[in-house]
Amino acid sequence: MSPKRKTKSKSRQAAPPPPPPPPENLSELWAFFGRNRAGLIGFGLSLLQLCIHASWIGFATWLDSTGQTQQLDGDSWQMWVVASLLILGTLATAVSLFLCLYGTLRGYPKLLAGMGLCISFFVGTVTMFVLVLNMSSGGA
Repeated sequence: MSPKRKTKSKSRQAAPPPPPPPPENLSELWAFFGRNRAGLIGFGLSLLQLCIHASWIGFATWLDSTGQTQQLDGDSWQMWVVASLLILGTLATAVSLFLCLYGTLRGYPKLLAGMGLCISFFVGTVTMFVLVLNMSSGGA
């Protein structure tokens, strides 16, 4: 059709709203990231699961370096601590992955949700890779 018609349809389209100004203080920053509650909670859980995985890996490494792993049995409190931390870390990873993925797909702003998704995915992947390598090499 005629080019005039195309320009009319372009002029009818509304201009996108201007982006909001960046947050200037901590309360505005908290309110800004709080708009994507799933992403914020998922990011917090990804940091929590990072700490949980670091603690059980560190505790197991300390047990091995001090030579206490030779006298451990299935009912010792050290084994229960490691197993409990491993289960808690796995649950935190799964919930964090779900919330961060939901926050990345549905919410705005996506920054914390995307960072939490990366942290949860890569920490969970590295942890599983270490466990599989340890089990395949004959370790506990």
